[in-house]
Amino acid sequence: MSNILSFSNKVLTKSLDSKVADLDELYEAMKLCYSTIERLEEKIQYEEAEYDKLFASYVTRVGFENILIKYVEYVSGDIAVNVETGEIQYLNLEDEEPEQ
Repeated sequence: MSNILSFSNKVLTKSLDSKVADLDELYEAMKLCYSTIERLEEKIQYEEAEYDKLFASYVTRVGFENILIKYVEYVSGDIAVNVETGEIQYLNLEDEEPEQ
């Protein structure tokens, strides 16, 4: 088994080096995707918090019974919906206006 030709080793190492380069490129692309997703999640969390503040102000002004359902869909905070009566309660009402 020690009679391995050096030519075949060169072919294998060249192939391995090519695969290493390909994998490095793929790993870098994946790292970029993950970091982009992290930044996107941070932006979404910020926007959700701002939306929740606006929604709380809206609920305070119009009352629970007058909430438009289309606005409930985007609330990321805690809400409770009574399925028997359809009553919606926003559990994190804040008196503060959102920063603009």
